[in-house]
Amino acid sequence: YLASAKLSALKRSLLQGFVEGFYAAHPDRLSAQSVAADADVEHDEGVEGHQFRIVNGYDALMRWLRDGLDPDLTEVRMSTVAQTVSWKRGDVAVECVGGDGAPLDVLRARTALITVPLALLRGGTPRFHPALATKQRALRGIETGQIFKIILRFRKAFWEDRSFLKERRGNGPGARAGMNFLYAPGVEVPTWWTQLPVRAPLLTGWVGGVAAETLLAEEQQSRVERSLVALSNVLAVPRRELEGNLDAWATHDWCADPFARGAYSYIGVNGIGAPSALGRPVEDTLFFAGEATNGAEIGTVAGALASGKRAAREVVRVLQ
Repeated sequence: YLASAKLSALKRSLLQGFVEGFYAAHPDRLSAQSVAADADVEHDEGVEGHQFRIVNGYDALMRWLRDGLDPDLTEVRMSTVAQTVSWKRGDVAVECVGGDGAPLDVLRARTALITVPLALLRGGTPRFHPALATKQRALRGIETGQIFKIILRFRKAFWEDRSFLKERRGNGPGARAGMNFLYAPGVEVPTWWTQLPVRAPLLTGWVGGVAAETLLAEEQQSRVERSLVALSNVLAVPRRELEGNLDAWATHDWCADPFARGAYSYIGVNGIGAPSALGRPVEDTLFFAGEATNGAEIGTVAGALASGKRAAREVVRVLQ
């Protein structure tokens, strides 16, 4: 679409940056139909359509989910890696290994709910016996996006100084509101945000798609240095000043993580029906959840949670 549409060079660049940054996508692999569907969704003035930040970190969400489990009815097994799912209607056996690679007892049940990152499913993890041909077709319609994200902690939140904002924004209302979200097209790490409304000396840098893959191919120290160069260009602050004020940094390579192999999913070309096909139960025995199965909210935590509720209802219907 971007190649054929009659757009100015600036609009084309902004659209490509949006596709790569928001969807973490290769522009030539992303379904234009799915983007159009997103644009057509109307949100009310309530919670829907707004984005939120968990102030004390996403591990709070995991603790909340864990604390909601009934200890008499559930067991969470840590350091347990599912490798093979053998199944027939009404019977599932899951072969697992521990964190040290040693075999564990086979888990057996009437049903199994599979919620595994898309990249792992596409790569054949876990293995299914017999194989699931319909799921393989669905997987070909969904892509795994890559992102590079870095958090920089400074000794001082220099961007909160009135003089800093005045020099860059003048005396307009933006100078009084404080710095929140920045996007600078053409910079290697173009997207940055603060922790507002919480005031903290943290800046988060973000880039997705092809540019993220380029950065992830670099050594970790090189990624930090290139991020500082980008931030220097965005804020018009000498790099040496940034380095002198830098206290710590953190980043995670989801692409190299063996239990993720990527950031989040997006719908590929001609794949508009793939998420629902991936989430469809198999013979009332295998059930599927995860953000990749939720076409309307693919690539989001909200989509993952909603898919889990949907799959849970499907399992309960069969077991009752």
